[in-house]
Amino acid sequence: IQLSNNEQDYLSQLGELKLGYLKQWPPMEFSDEQGQFAGINSDIAHILAEQLRIKIEPVGFDDWQSLISALRSGDIALAGSVAQTAERQQFLTFSDPYWPSPWGMVSQLEQVSVFNLAQLAGQRVAVVEGYHLVAQLMALQPSLKLVLVPDTQSGLAAVNDSHADVFIDKVVTLASELKTGQYPLLKMSLLSDLADQHSHFGLNPQYAQLIPLINRVLA
Repeated sequence: IQLSNNEQDYLSQLGELKLGYLKQWPPMEFSDEQGQFAGINSDIAHILAEQLRIKIEPVGFDDWQSLISALRSGDIALAGSVAQTAERQQFLTFSDPYWPSPWGMVSQLEQVSVFNLAQLAGQRVAVVEGYHLVAQLMALQPSLKLVLVPDTQSGLAAVNDSHADVFIDKVVTLASELKTGQYPLLKMSLLSDLADQHSHFGLNPQYAQLIPLINRVLA
C-alpha cells in the first residue's frame, strides 16, 4: 500500500509493537514446535508488518482472559480474532473484520444432533472462559448450565469424558482439533441461531491511529 510522509513518520515512531496470541488455538494461532507464533493470524500479522514496515513482537498467552486483560492495560498493543462487542468497545478499538468465524458445537456421536439453542435447554454447555459468547448464551437460553473451561482442548475433553453435554467454539478451531483423530467418539454441528462471528484486530486505544492503516492492508 502507498503511505504518505505523515503516515510513514507516525509508523517509524511506534517502535516494536507487541501482539498477543493464544499458545493453543490452532489453526487461528498457536505456538509451533519451536515455540514460534504460527497459524492464520501469524500469516496476517506478517503481511501487516511487511506492508506497514513495522516491527511486531508476538507475545504468547495461555488463556483468553489474560490476553484481553493485557490488551486493555496496554501491556500489548494488539491481538487478532477479537470479537467486537459493545462492552469491549468501551476499552478497545477495532479494525474491520477480516475472517469469518461461525460457531460450532461438539457432542458425543450417540447424542441426538442439535442445531439450535432451544434444544440445549437445561444441558451442560462447555465454553471457553473469557469468550463474549458466555453472556450471549445466558441471555438467549438462561436454563443452560455453563461449564467454563480454559481452552479448546479442555472443552473437548469435558464432552469426551461426559463432564459436559456439548462444547461450543469456532468451527475452524473445532474442525482442526477433530481432524487429528484424537476424539473418534465426538461429532460437530453448526448452531443456526448464533450469528456468524467475525475476527477483528483489537487494539489498545493509544494505537487508534493505526486502525485506518491496518484496514487498508486488510482490504
